[in-house]
This record gives sequence, C-alpha cells and structure tokens, in this order.
Amino acid sequence: MFRFELDADTKITDLNCLDMNDTDPFLTNDIEACASLIIEKANKNVVLGLPLGLGKPVQIVNELYLRAVNDSSISLKIFTALSLTKPKGKSVLEKRFIEPLIERLFGDYPELSYVDPILRNDLPKNIEVTEFFFPPGQLINVPLAQQSYTSLNYTHVLNYLLERGVNVIAHLISKKEENPRFRYSLSCNPDLTPDILETFSPQEEYTERRAGLGNYQESDKGFILVGQVHPDLPFMPGVAEVSATDFDIIVDSPDSNFSLYSVPHLPVPQQDYGAALHVASLIEDGGTLQIGIGTFADALTQAINLRHQNPVEFSALLNRMGADNTPFSLKRQFDRFEIGLYGCTEMFVHGFIELYKSGVLKREVFDDLERQLQANRGTLDKTLAGTGRVLDAGFFLGSKDFYRKLRELSDEDLNRLQMRTVSFINHLFGDEHLKRAQRVKARFINNALMATLLGATVSDQLENGQVVSGVGGQYNFVAQAHELRNARSIIVLNATRQNGASVSSNIRWVYGHQTIPRHLRDIFVTEYGVADVRGKSDRDVIAEMLNIADSRFQSELLGQAKDAGKIEIDYEIPQQFKQNTPQKLGIMLGNAIAEGLLPDFPLGTDLTDIEQKLIFALKNLKNVRSRPFELVKALLSAWFGPAKNPDEILALERLGLEVPQNFEQRILALGVISALRDLINSGRQRS
Repeated sequence: MFRFELDADTKITDLNCLDMNDTDPFLTNDIEACASLIIEKANKNVVLGLPLGLGKPVQIVNELYLRAVNDSSISLKIFTALSLTKPKGKSVLEKRFIEPLIERLFGDYPELSYVDPILRNDLPKNIEVTEFFFPPGQLINVPLAQQSYTSLNYTHVLNYLLERGVNVIAHLISKKEENPRFRYSLSCNPDLTPDILETFSPQEEYTERRAGLGNYQESDKGFILVGQVHPDLPFMPGVAEVSATDFDIIVDSPDSNFSLYSVPHLPVPQQDYGAALHVASLIEDGGTLQIGIGTFADALTQAINLRHQNPVEFSALLNRMGADNTPFSLKRQFDRFEIGLYGCTEMFVHGFIELYKSGVLKREVFDDLERQLQANRGTLDKTLAGTGRVLDAGFFLGSKDFYRKLRELSDEDLNRLQMRTVSFINHLFGDEHLKRAQRVKARFINNALMATLLGATVSDQLENGQVVSGVGGQYNFVAQAHELRNARSIIVLNATRQNGASVSSNIRWVYGHQTIPRHLRDIFVTEYGVADVRGKSDRDVIAEMLNIADSRFQSELLGQAKDAGKIEIDYEIPQQFKQNTPQKLGIMLGNAIAEGLLPDFPLGTDLTDIEQKLIFALKNLKNVRSRPFELVKALLSAWFGPAKNPDEILALERLGLEVPQNFEQRILALGVISALRDLINSGRQRS
C-alpha cells in the first residue's frame, strides 16, 4: 500500500494501522487529520465523488469545504446527487409545526455546509458542486444549482466520474467486529463504488491506483477511498461488503455518532391509493418488482398486501373502481402471491421489508444460470430452498423505523435482502442470460409529474428548463421493460395538481420537455384507471389517455387532439370514463378507508396523534387560504363557535398558540381551530 508521508505540522490523533500490513488503511479518529491527508495527497486539487443521499460522510465533506473556504489555493470540486437537508417550513404555521418535529427526528444530524451557499448563490470561486439528481422540487429557481446540474442516467455516472478525474471517493460506512479485525460495508450506497474498484484488476489495484496518489496529475488511475464509520448504519453483506484493504483512510470516531438522516412517512393521499390499487392488480405472481420512495410507494405496499391477505375484498374494491374497464391486452390480477415476487429495484424502501414479512417478497433468484432456470421451472432441489436472494437493491433511504428494522434483521434475512451495484440493477449488460432468467414478468413502477396524450413522460424538468429532480434510473427501467419478455413499464401520475385555488391537468396535449419519449410509451396509471398504450397507434393512445384524465379537463384535451387531426372529429369519450372526479373516487374508496383497509400511515409514523390531525388540518387550511370568502367564513365560525375541545387545545399548545400574543397569532389560532373542526365535521382527512 502507498504510505502517506506527512508534513511535520500535520495533526494526527490516534493514527494507527490495523496490523501494519502494506495493504491496510490508515485509521484515525480525527476528521481534521483525515482532511489534511486528503488535501495533501490530492495536491490541493480535490475532485470529490460522493454517494447520493444517506451515504455522504457529512463531517468529512464539511471539513474539506471549510478548508477550501479558508484557503483559496485549495480547489474543491464535488460530484454527487441528492444532497439531503432538513425540511424547512415556508409559512409561519408550517414553521411552528415542522421545527419541533425536525428537532425530534433529526437531532444532531449535521447539515452539508455547501448547501446554504448554493441557495444564496455565493459559493466561493474555488469550490464547485455538480449534481445529477435534486431533492424533488427543492432547488427550483436556485440559479447556481440549476446552472451546475448535469443530466445523467444513473448507469452513466460511473464513466462520467472517471472522465472528470475524481481523485477522492468518500463514504459513510458500517462495521462489524470479528476478532481480531473488523468487517466493513458500504451499507446504504454500494451503487457505484464497487464498480470503480473493479475497474482495476487485483494485480494493478495497489501498484497503479494507490501509486498515483502522490501526484494525481501524472496518473489517471489514482484515487483515495475514504470511509467514515457510523455505528447506527445497518451492516449490509454481499456486494456492499468491502475489504478493509480497499480503503486508504478509515475514520472511526465517537464524534461520528450523529443522527442519521431519516425520511418520515407522510399520510397517503386519496389519489395515491386510487392509483396504487390499480397498479397492484397489474403485478403477476412469480414476477419481479421495482418501486421508488414516497407516499405512492407506501400506498402500493398496502395495496399489494391487501391483495395478498384479503383477495376477496381487494377484488371487490377494484371492481367498484372500474377494473372491468381494463384494456383487453391486460389481465387484472386479484389472487394471492403463492409463488411470490423478487425485488430488483434501484431503491430499497421500507415497503420491501413489509412485503418480505407478509410473504409476498419470497421468489428466490440465484447467481447460477442452471439453478435459476430450475427455480423458474419449479424443479429446483428442495434442499436449496431459502439459499437464494429475494431482493437486490442499489441504495436505501428511509425512516428511523426502517433503519432499525434493517439493523435487527438476522444474517440469514440479510443474505436474502442484498445490496448490489446500479450496473447490476439498472440494465441488462453483463450476465444478460442470467438477468433475463431472474427478471421474469417484471413490473418497473416509476412516478412522473406529467404525461402527454401521445404518451410522452415528464418526470425531471419543467418546460422552462428548471430541473425538479433528475432522470436517475427511470430511463433504464423503461428501456428494460421493452427489452425483457413479458415485462412492463408502469408510469404513475396524479391526474391533476392543485396550486392554491387553481387546479390543472397533469395530462397535457403537448409539453415543452420530455423525460421518456413517446416511442417508449407503455402503461400509464392515474387514480382513475389504467392506460395500456404500448404498441398502439397515436389515435388509440389518445383515446386511452383520455380515459384516465380528470373529467374536468377531458373535453379540452379531446378538442386539442381533434384540432390536430389525431382523432376522428366525431369521437366521444365512453360514458363510463366521464365521471373521473375526486368526489367519485372518494365515494369508491370510502368504505375501505372507514374499515381501515387503506390507513393514513400504512407503514407507521413518527407523528404523534395530534400531529397527525394537524398535518391534515394545516393542509386543508392552506387550500382554504387561497379562497378569501371561505377563509373569512371559517375564521368567523371559529370566533363565534363553541368552546375549544381537547384536540383543539392540544393542537394550539403544539403550535405555541394556546395564548396568542398579538392579532396575527390570534388569526392563526382561529384558522387552526376552524380547520380542525372542518376535519371532524367532514369525517374525512385526505384531500
């Protein structure tokens, strides 16, 4: 291993080698010492590659950022995605609700130092931050972020990093003690790093990669791999587990025990449950599943488990929602998952744990092609049952409860729920025959912002060029669906969006940006139904998409298609699709909601009882505030209404409004009381 030669004034605290072997990393408990080593060996030209999301070693990143701020001779370029920050409320009420919650959920999680300067547009000139995926919607109209954004498919990021000359890769990692040494895991983010390591053969790894550390400009193969141990990060085996000798520096310090970034579960909206029930009926037993994060993923988990555990109720609910109107090329699925599903997903979300526990996620895959083919035929030796995997995932991010459940899994369970590289998950290149045998009847399910009547998908960007999130792996999964036999891409979107009092359709005639072009159109799902548009003519695609649009916009959309000559002038939307309204959907879902089949928080929540009520009340109040007459009426009702009930008192105490200090706070308190009463009187929470 290349030996670091330290300057005399470099501060090192408790710097050791494991056994002083030539290939062992340097161990330190000092973040500052780690930063000094990185800067020295990169000759003050640090080109830093970071994993997305949870896997960022925030303290190391912040120390490097501080050094570059204080020393303009240091060049710091950061390449990453999904720089996570604590949520912040916009309005006074939102801040009063969110701030105590954030304190409770995030604790001492350290914020990334480079984020606020980006938001202020004053990043120092010697520091650059380039990202290929944003936290959805958080960086719209932030010039520096928008200008630095790089649009990439996830599978192309590896080559991009190598071409840009990345010379430092830093990871948050987990460890497991095995006397006399430790085992290390990339845990939540083995998405790219194992592939970077594998670009060098074992014979070349130490002689070429590490030999370039001292003068990176003379070597296009040198980079420093840095790991920061976090005691609460789940230890994941398989590809995520890497040798200690792969690291150049490992930071293992008590100061690293900060709170992990977590994503609390939010209540599932009615729209998401409507779409999720339809999607759950399109998944074939014995198939393959890919899903993402968010309230739709939570809703889909609940819908799949409802089908598995109560197929009669599931079938009745779907039929009330018009499942019998499904296009002829699709057969709805209502039965239990007897064979089960295999998860092959970019993101490992909480829902997969619940599907594993309920017995849905149980179809095994093997890395031996013959054994896999035997498993597919049902002729696999019974003694091998339980030795395969049921999930392969590229990275994970989720709630505190999700991390806890991962930490509590047995070694046997973890060997069945494994982390893999994005190159394995997101495309078919490499071991293609094996991947095809594993990924039978695949359903790749992704969300979109909008879609056009001709079947193009809009997921990452607005037509004015503002990036909302990023392409990520969506294109890869859509392409796989067309390349695999009996596989389908399912794009899910809400039929409408609301901005104050204004409601607009998410299905457009045309739009000035496309993430997935219409030649890759497949299946679209809204809360109102399913449009199967693969291989269909433009005229038939338009007819299908109109059937799942909100009825308030169908006439206008149909008129635009007729004006363009893309559908016959006398075409009429079938009557059964002309009642696509939120009110009708609420009626169809009402009994299932009342009976607890479609709970607000299907995967649990970190919110207290009063916070759960408040989150609905504040959302409803936000909608009312955009309608002045209704707002005045609501405030007067609260002013002259009966004395406050216990929930109202608890809510005002939670928001610090139990004793209003001025007129503004009095108005806020009245608004909260009115929203809570409306919530109770209406008997519904979702909107």
